Amino acid sequence: MQTTGRRFVFGRCLGRGSFGEVYAATMRSPGGLETRVAVKVLRADIDLHGSAVQRLRDEGRILARLNHPAILNVHDLVTLDGRLALVTELVEGADLSSMIGEMPPRALLEALGQVAGALAAAAGAEGPDGRSLQLVHRDVKPSNIRVDRHGRAKLLDFGIARFDASDREVRTASDLVVGSVPYMAPERFVQREVLPSSDVFSLGCCLYEGLFGRRLYGTAKVAEISALAYEDGAYADLLAERLQGVDLHPVVLGLLVDLVAVDPSHRPTAAAAADRFEEAADQLDGPSLRMFCQHREWPEDTRLDGALEGSTLDERPEDEEPEPLDEPELPVVQRSPVETLEGTAPMAPLRLDSPDAPTVMDDGSPAWREPAEPTLDDLPPLDLDELVAQAASVEVQPIVRRREEPADTGVGVGRLALLGVVGIVVVAIASAAAGVFVFVGVLGALSL
Repeated sequence: MQTTGRRFVFGRCLGRGSFGEVYAATMRSPGGLETRVAVKVLRADIDLHGSAVQRLRDEGRILARLNHPAILNVHDLVTLDGRLALVTELVEGADLSSMIGEMPPRALLEALGQVAGALAAAAGAEGPDGRSLQLVHRDVKPSNIRVDRHGRAKLLDFGIARFDASDREVRTASDLVVGSVPYMAPERFVQREVLPSSDVFSLGCCLYEGLFGRRLYGTAKVAEISALAYEDGAYADLLAERLQGVDLHPVVLGLLVDLVAVDPSHRPTAAAAADRFEEAADQLDGPSLRMFCQHREWPEDTRLDGALEGSTLDERPEDEEPEPLDEPELPVVQRSPVETLEGTAPMAPLRLDSPDAPTVMDDGSPAWREPAEPTLDDLPPLDLDELVAQAASVEVQPIVRRREEPADTGVGVGRLALLGVVGIVVVAIASAAAGVFVFVGVLGALSL
């Protein structure tokens, strides 16, 4: 079948998460152009109306509104084989998390300075109405920072980002703390409001980890980290302990202390942080980020088995109905004879509409069918002459009057009984025409 949309030839699987996988792919346009792209595709069993689909749509809309060298370029949201997929530029490189302990301080400062610029662009981006979105990423960490072979850093995964606008599109459950705990600002545990300053704190955690090869919170568990926000002086004591005896250039140390300040108002804005990263990098010797990346021996990506690797899929418009699925074959369950002990009652019969009931009987016939709706053809014919004759032969017992009754109106009791039965017959005829079988009820009335 000839396609009028784009065709995607899937290569290696780059990563896997809870809701899907990311692949390197080649996108072929109807005009014959080929572009290397990254495709984040949701799992086939994901609910099309669930939160995972909404998050991917939100991420696509966010990326489409942002324009910065350190933010992924988005191509489109597409439907491939009934699965929603986000198509972005492909960044050939590695995550910052794989370079911890290897990247020299100057190169690290330059990389994080680029990310700070991306956060500033996100915080200052305007919505359709011209208002500032105050976009907060909420999950800044080394594994969400990608560095390519040319020394360019990219901030990834805006899937849980949040707008500060009252009509924001990007939401998660309001009572949940969303993000990666080892990189969360203390106020995230006590305040529902999320501000761009929390992203700046997370960036400071990335700087600390890149400089010293360990996390700012160390091996503290979630409960211990969240307790820092409630106990006065607890975080200050932790920070003093983590910075004790470190050998850093004063400019770099001052930047680090300000980024991870416990009071959000004492942290620099993302834009100011970007400038300070650049100034601090200029104070240091050593290779630049570009030089480091050009001379680095890049290891091959970890090989992941992906179900779509090597496949070719054509995009389908979202309003196009998918082809119906083939009916699954029902398994045949063979029953074995059951022996009962002497003196015991046999097992109760299995209900055919229960979950454990067999789908097919031993003779191959279906074990249970939905009962068919009754039709007029299923009803036996009514012999009206016979019904009237039976009504006329009904013996009516005389009524014993126990008190004074009104004068007779001239209609005999026998005639009243006859008229009542005839009325029942008329009701039976009308009921039969409506598809309701009441013939047994009529005979019951005649036998009274």
